[in-house]
Amino acid sequence: MRMGSPWLLHRKTPNDRSKLPCHNGLTRSYLSTGRVAFPDLPIQQIYQYSAAYFNTFNVLFPLLDMDLFVDRVVARLLREGYGDDDPESVVALLVFALGQLAIEGVTGQPTSVSNVDSSGFRGGTIEKPPGLGLFNEAQRRIGIANTQPCLENVQAMLLRATYFEASARHLSFWSSTSAASLACTCLIRGQQIDWTSAYGDLVKRAYWVCVLHERLFDLEFRVVSTGIESLEDVVPLPHFHDMVQGEEQSGVPMADNPGMLAGDGKSDSPFHFTAMITLSRLMRRADEIIHGDASASHSTQQCHSGPLPKLVEELSHQLDCWRDALPEPLQWDDSDRFDFKTFEPLPKAPRNNSFSPLRNLGPGELDHNVDVAVAQLRTRFYHARFLVFRPFIHKVIHSSDLMDRDDRVKCAFAIDAACLWPLSLAPPKNKKHLVPHLFSWTQNFVAMILILRVCCRSEYLRDICEEFCIARDSIERTIHSMEEWLEDVRQVDGVADWSMRFLGLALRN
Repeated sequence: MRMGSPWLLHRKTPNDRSKLPCHNGLTRSYLSTGRVAFPDLPIQQIYQYSAAYFNTFNVLFPLLDMDLFVDRVVARLLREGYGDDDPESVVALLVFALGQLAIEGVTGQPTSVSNVDSSGFRGGTIEKPPGLGLFNEAQRRIGIANTQPCLENVQAMLLRATYFEASARHLSFWSSTSAASLACTCLIRGQQIDWTSAYGDLVKRAYWVCVLHERLFDLEFRVVSTGIESLEDVVPLPHFHDMVQGEEQSGVPMADNPGMLAGDGKSDSPFHFTAMITLSRLMRRADEIIHGDASASHSTQQCHSGPLPKLVEELSHQLDCWRDALPEPLQWDDSDRFDFKTFEPLPKAPRNNSFSPLRNLGPGELDHNVDVAVAQLRTRFYHARFLVFRPFIHKVIHSSDLMDRDDRVKCAFAIDAACLWPLSLAPPKNKKHLVPHLFSWTQNFVAMILILRVCCRSEYLRDICEEFCIARDSIERTIHSMEEWLEDVRQVDGVADWSMRFLGLALRN
């Protein structure tokens, strides 16, 4: 029985009373054609916001083709103005809003009203995030433009969802994503699509963004599905011919700070995106096979003598194969899980970076959002590994007398997989507007904190940590970084606020 939808609504609603203000907008000038121009949105700013969007949000979810957007959409809007019934006007305004959010979400001042030293929400205020004026201009047009069944409407709903989630409005994100999924399903079922064409590739991108959003929401909350995954065998993965051939040929002029917005002329975003899709399949399979159908007592019995050890070995092997099959720029091993590379804009030399629990580490640059993309991919991997080996922590707690050495090894894998998730560290934690699926990390950080607290208190689990060289310091830093994250996010997230109160009660007992 799916209980996630009412649970989410019940927990989220108390902190969701303050909706995004709708009176913020842009100054308009009306053209003779009935369309409008925005004097406060000069050409240079349009290009700056466009470049920022494509170097951040579009890296994580490569929904749009940069060349087509700039050369066709932006060029036409600069020439003709923005229309109320024009889906491309809506898409463009949402791109600009996300671009402004990306820039100020990295370079802006922290907006914390909580007790943490420095919030990871930057720019604007909690009630009025950056880009709100542009976002509201798009919102005013969505209702009219959405009457036309077209790809641009699917893209607009997904961009709208992205802005909502970047501002921690999870229910609005869910609503917009569901609307996009239904519209995308109708689009695919309603026409013959040449999947090898440029248009077909954009439809594929929109489809798989919908699937990824919905799959992760289902994994966390067991919410009601739109059924879009039923087309999974029909829609191929996108081929991203434009991004693979080189983004440096795009017609987007660079902004005032080209080093921040230009990147290095190439992007691994297609690989990040497709890797996330395949990893989400493994995560769902692990959750369904190991945890979906078995009760806690049944799981304990299987850990000892049933089929579960074989399933764990199989799923663990599949995870390792997934990582080994990643393109070389995305690969890592457990010994260097905190290291990643970005590129200096001039002379485009690689620069070594690392994820760190230090808060005073800066939020970084917009250089293809490398830190957030890498952190997301690796954190999801360790989350998946934890899901696979989690039953053995359960066995320690409930049937430690049945544990053998192989069980202790698997338990150690689970504990190690829960430690120091890159996304909870700097620089990603210092730019939370750019972190995808904020709702997901609240849920999982709470679970990891509880398990690691038990590891500190249980003599048997402490012995396992010592036996397999899991440092107490790593556990304590993990707990601290995740609690710090939740304390920051609770100011905008009812689920995080409930979680922190729950943790306070649980730790007092």
